[in-house]
Amino acid sequence: MYSLWRKRCLCFIRSSTTILYKQPSYTTTTTVIKQWFIDLINTNRLYTGCIHKHNTARLIHITTQQYSILNTRLRDRYFTQPCRNYCVTTGVCNNNNLDTQYVLHSSAGQVTEFGDPDQFGNLALTEEEQWPVFESKSVKEDKKWDECDDVETEVYTGVYHNQYWFHKQVKNLAKAGKLEEAISLFENQMLVVERVQPMEHNYTVLIGACARAGHTHKCFQLFKQMRKRGLVPTLSTFTAMFNAVARSHDPTSDRIRQLIEQMGTFHLTPNTPVYHAIIKAYAYADDLVSALQTFHQAKHNHCQISPVTFSHLMMACVSDKNTGFLNIIQVWRLLSTHGVTANVYHYNLLLRVVRDCNLGDPIRATQILLGEEATHMNQHSNNTLPSTTGDMASPIHPSNSDDTPWWQCGEPSVPSNHHLPSLLDTPTHLAPHTSQGCLVSIGEVTYPHERLAMIGGSDGVIKRMLSEGVDPDVRTATLLLECVERTKRREEQLMRLVRKHEIPTDIDFYNSLIRRRAMRGKLSLAKIVVDILTEEGLCPNLRTFCNLAIGCRREEEGLQLLRDIRSVGLQVNVNVYGALISRACHSEDYHYLVELLKRMQRCEINPNHFIIELLETAYQSAQQCLKRNQHSTSKKASAARGFLGYYKQWLHSVSIAT
Repeated sequence: MYSLWRKRCLCFIRSSTTILYKQPSYTTTTTVIKQWFIDLINTNRLYTGCIHKHNTARLIHITTQQYSILNTRLRDRYFTQPCRNYCVTTGVCNNNNLDTQYVLHSSAGQVTEFGDPDQFGNLALTEEEQWPVFESKSVKEDKKWDECDDVETEVYTGVYHNQYWFHKQVKNLAKAGKLEEAISLFENQMLVVERVQPMEHNYTVLIGACARAGHTHKCFQLFKQMRKRGLVPTLSTFTAMFNAVARSHDPTSDRIRQLIEQMGTFHLTPNTPVYHAIIKAYAYADDLVSALQTFHQAKHNHCQISPVTFSHLMMACVSDKNTGFLNIIQVWRLLSTHGVTANVYHYNLLLRVVRDCNLGDPIRATQILLGEEATHMNQHSNNTLPSTTGDMASPIHPSNSDDTPWWQCGEPSVPSNHHLPSLLDTPTHLAPHTSQGCLVSIGEVTYPHERLAMIGGSDGVIKRMLSEGVDPDVRTATLLLECVERTKRREEQLMRLVRKHEIPTDIDFYNSLIRRRAMRGKLSLAKIVVDILTEEGLCPNLRTFCNLAIGCRREEEGLQLLRDIRSVGLQVNVNVYGALISRACHSEDYHYLVELLKRMQRCEINPNHFIIELLETAYQSAQQCLKRNQHSTSKKASAARGFLGYYKQWLHSVSIAT
């Protein structure tokens, strides 16, 4: 009886804003009605819609405990929507078994009492009023209810939670790195199982978590769902969206501008975090011009200019390989004029630009960095910084007739009462040097050590950092090493500076130094670095031996390296063999190549595509060598024949590693 009556009234209950029921053809007690009503609340079938199309309300008798459950469920699901206005009030109850009589009605409804709730059939309503026909928007969106009269749905018997509970749970899961669980909790448990209407902050916290993980597509999908639900994004939402664009695989300026336009449609004025996110997005999109325009807009809107702002601007300079060095000098001067103190992150970005980016047009750089006065003085002077040959025309010693550049003449060539001019200073601070003829114009700049000299050299950078209270870190020392000139003297000078100022170093710093020396063919100097890092208490790793393998040009050196790797308890990998094979192919030592291939096969190390390309090139070189010396019995020709015969056999016995 209860089930049949429930099926009959289910379709009507979900399409009306009030509790209406029609007298069935059999007797139904109040207990059954109350139980059915609570079941509707628990299964979330109390749908809303069409507030102003039906202006009647009916009474139902429930206990105080049931009223508390009803009030909580309605508040969590419907009262947060601005277009719905429900309330639950109390009335006088004639039933002695119940404490209070509660009425559920709409804001435009009329409350009508209808006698004893245990008796049905006394409703003074017409057939049309008893069963009003109108459509609800919620019913249209939920297709599952189209067949609700014939399908028995599952009843959720667990504990219901509100939007704030889901907000905290998603936030905690995202902080713990459980993004998939956070998405499942939001999309499945919240929206499907408990059918809780999400709010703006529920979407914002999930969009921010997806943005930090780099899932840009998911961020835009959630943002689209948020707009369809009629929720208004906030500044925090747009901040997360700009961060999502910055972390995408292919950030574009057009997508950033579209988000800015959408933010304007909601009449939102960007604040400092939003401006930082926009500048960051433009930086990753390689659009320095738009990043600078956004910076000036933030300044015009009186937003706080912090070190984070200039960090994002410097990141935009890193992406410009042609004129990034010129741009970062201008940004650095802008940082000084705004009174912002640089930190170690700024200095590391500066050194990164020095290593990777060029200056651009020397004439334009002279006009921008030295001012118009230096441009006019350059017409009457030949002193440049630096020259087109990669050497620095010494402004400090113009009378030096030696062709050796000043940075190769040793420290005594620079008087102690002078210091190298730094382009990081503003033109006002550079004026004394310009008036003395020390710095007039800028020439062609090609190499990183030339750009490093333009900002004061390694010694000048470290002194500037210490004077501003910035402690250099391991990254600073490594970047300085990659920027200094590739000579033993400059490398040792930097090592002395590192020890003098107690700058921390790690195994990566020494590996970089070993690689520089091994690529110059100075294997003995590279091995000295291994002894130094051992004295520092560091242990060489496979990267260390891989860098040493670059300098092994002879067979004896390469085989000895393989024995040294096994002696320290490490396993030779494909990268070490790749470096050794590269050197063997370059020297056309075919006997050495055959020995390396045999050792790889014994160790069951599969070659990668890089090794196969090297061996194919060596195979063609060996064929040409035999064509030139068809009847030769020389040692090289015999080794080439042995390599040609063994390579094809070896190639069929191994598999290429992916």
